[in-house]
Amino acid sequence: MMSVLKPSILLLCAVLSGCALSGDKAREVSQKKAPATSKTLAKAPAVDKAWLDAAEQRVRKALTGSAFSVERRGEALAIIAPADRAFNPDRPAMLLPVSLRPLTQVAKLAAADPESAVLIVGHADSRGDAAANRLLSLERARSMAAIFRLSGLPGERLVMRGAGADQPRASNANAAGRAQNRRVELLLTMRSGLPTLLAQQQR
Repeated sequence: MMSVLKPSILLLCAVLSGCALSGDKAREVSQKKAPATSKTLAKAPAVDKAWLDAAEQRVRKALTGSAFSVERRGEALAIIAPADRAFNPDRPAMLLPVSLRPLTQVAKLAAADPESAVLIVGHADSRGDAAANRLLSLERARSMAAIFRLSGLPGERLVMRGAGADQPRASNANAAGRAQNRRVELLLTMRSGLPTLLAQQQR
């Protein structure tokens, strides 16, 4: 029990103190880069299906009972964290303690597999100022990225960005749709598949 509690306490302290990642530890992707061409995407190495199958089984087991959901999305696993259930409503970039255990379990799985890479993308709904939404979505991505760094995932295998309201999952015209759009997505793939994910984010 102590081996589980100690890392969780350390992680909580790091998140509560506003732990941010510097540029030399993890990469942040700007949305203003030029989009990749179809030729670039075609050259990207394919992700091994057997690797993805095994990773999905481990991730789903790690997230059992949590508020997170998992989707198979092309050559990646998309782990979706609803912001309303993962972050503090009074301090919207701060992770709730209930999120730490499932996040840490997934982060340890990624760190232990030298073939894995993670792209973390924060999302917001369309209400309010667009620049503020983009900043909040990036801050939420940073908070989750901090868990992965503390779990030992090297910076070259971890990328984050804030998409703001640019990639909605549902309509922003109603409360239920906006709640779906407020989220952070953890995209787990092989290192060879990371360039493809990044290119897709720039389109």
